[in-house]
Amino acid sequence: MIAPRAKFLGSADFLVIVMFCLILVRVDGAWQAREGVLHLAETGEGSVSRQLTYLTIFAGCIGVYLHRFGPMTLHRLLPFPLILLCLWAGLSLMWSDVPQIALRRYGLTLVILMSLFSLCAFMPVDRVLRNLRHAILCLAGLSLATVVLLPELGVTQVSDIEAHNAGDWRGVFFHKNNAGAVFGVGLILAVHNLWTCGKPWRLWAWVWVLLLGGLLLMTGSKTSQAVSLACGIILLMLLWASRYRNGIGVIGTLAIFAGGVILGATLLYFGHSQDAPILSPDSFTGRGLIWAELMRMSEASRLFGFGYGSVFEVGLESPLIQYFYNSDYLLRLPHAHNAYLELLITLGAIGLILAIWALILAPFATWAGLSHDARGTTHLCLSLMMFAWAHGILESGLFDRDRTAWIIFLIAYGVLWTMGKTRLIS
Repeated sequence: MIAPRAKFLGSADFLVIVMFCLILVRVDGAWQAREGVLHLAETGEGSVSRQLTYLTIFAGCIGVYLHRFGPMTLHRLLPFPLILLCLWAGLSLMWSDVPQIALRRYGLTLVILMSLFSLCAFMPVDRVLRNLRHAILCLAGLSLATVVLLPELGVTQVSDIEAHNAGDWRGVFFHKNNAGAVFGVGLILAVHNLWTCGKPWRLWAWVWVLLLGGLLLMTGSKTSQAVSLACGIILLMLLWASRYRNGIGVIGTLAIFAGGVILGATLLYFGHSQDAPILSPDSFTGRGLIWAELMRMSEASRLFGFGYGSVFEVGLESPLIQYFYNSDYLLRLPHAHNAYLELLITLGAIGLILAIWALILAPFATWAGLSHDARGTTHLCLSLMMFAWAHGILESGLFDRDRTAWIIFLIAYGVLWTMGKTRLIS
C-alpha cells in the first residue's frame, strides 16, 4: 500500500512543475509581443491575471504548509536575516513617492518568497530540484517549438524596440535575457544530473545538457552565458572535490568564485566615474553611464533610499524624472542593471547591508554548516545561489518580485534552509 504522504507528493509533482513554469515565464509574459507588456510595466500598473495566479500559488503552498506543520511553526519558515530585510523594505514604503505601486510590488515579493520557502519545507528537497529541472525542460521544449512554428514571437525581430537584438531567441519568454537566465540555470541543473545519474540515463543527460546549452547560446544573453558556464564549472569542481574528500579543492573553488566577484565589484567601482579608464559610458551596453548616474542619484538618499519598488517603471512619479529629466534613455530605465546598486537606490545603505547579510552571508553560512551529501545537493544549491549573486553584478533581480534570479535563489536557499533544519535529505 502506498503511504498517504507519498501518494500526495506524487500527485503534487505535476502541479509544482506547472507552478515553476508559470513563475519562470512571469505568467502573462509568454507568447506576447513585447510592446504591450512593456507599456503596462512602464506605467507601474499591475497585471490582474499575474496577481491572481501568484495568490493562488501562495494559498496552495502556505495552506499545505500549515496543514502539515501548524501555524505555530510559521516563525521558523524564514531565516531571521531575511525577515529583517523584509521588515526594512516594508518600512521604506513610508517614504515612497508611489506607495500604491510600491506596496503592490512588496506584496508580490513576499508572496513569492513565502510560497517557495513553504514548498521547500513540505516537499522533499530532491523532488523540489528535480521538479525545477523538469519545468525548465518543459519551457525549453515549448521555446524550441515556438521558434520553429511562431518565429515572429520566438525570435527577436528587427521591428523590436531593441533592434540590435534581432535574431536572438526568446522562445516563450518576454525577453531574450529572461530566456537566457532560465536556460542558464537549466544547464547547471543538467550538469548536476549528468554527474549523478546512473549509466542507463547518461545518454539522456547529455541530450539535456546539449539542448539547454544550445538554447542558451541562441538567446545571445551574454551575462547568463558567462555566469552559467562559470557556475557549472564551479559545481563540477565542488562535486569532484567532495567525491575525493578534498577540502583544499573546495576552498580553492570558493576562492576562484570570490576572486571573480571581487573583479566584478572592482569594475563596478570604476564605473562610478564617467571618465574611468576601465569602464567608459558605453561599456557593457551603457552600464558604465547608468551606474555612474545612479550612484550620483543615490547620494540624495544614501541611508534610507527612495523606497522599495519606487524608482523604476513607476510612471511619471519616479525619482528618475527629477534627476534625469534631460535624458530620455535614463528615464526609461527598467532597472539598474545591477542588483546591489538597485538595492542601494531603493533601500539605502541600511537596506543594502541587511541584503548582503540576508542574501549572501547567511545563505553561505547555512551551506557551510551542512554536511555535504553524496549526491551533491548542497553544492548544487550553492552553485545556483552563486548564479544569482554573480548575475546580479550585471543585471537586477535579487529581492525583486518574480525575476528569474530571485526565483532561483529562493528555491536554492529554501532547500538549504530546510536541510539545515532537518539535517537530512528526504
